Amino acid sequence: MIEIDYSRVPSQNAPPPADEGWEAPQHKYFGRRLPNGKMEKEPVYAHQEFPRVMYGMENGRLSAAVVNSEHESAALGAGWEKNPAAFGLITCPNHEQAVAMRAKERIAALEKSAEKAIDEREELAAVVARKISKRERQPEL
Repeated sequence: MIEIDYSRVPSQNAPPPADEGWEAPQHKYFGRRLPNGKMEKEPVYAHQEFPRVMYGMENGRLSAAVVNSEHESAALGAGWEKNPAAFGLITCPNHEQAVAMRAKERIAALEKSAEKAIDEREELAAVVARKISKRERQPEL
């Protein structure tokens, strides 16, 4: 399991910055029926580059930080990437990776089962050997 340090990420309940004149966008319900009988259209998606979560390796641990501009991103320094996969970590495996992971889990489970069966067989063999040696030591009547 991947452990990411989110201590640099602000709380979800943080108030909006007051000094920038920020206002919450008006909430619209999409799919509402208009008076003319047609359905309200959704707005076209517009990609926003910021805010963005950046990931970096600090003291052998993956850390996350939220940046609001290219300047803040540059201030983090070298070694910060847009996603944890840049550090070789699988956050969401593709189909082939998922199949390979399941195969490894199955092989490990089979190996553990085989080891348990071998241990049980060795225990049984030891019990049988003790009984045989016990019979051989008993005098015949």
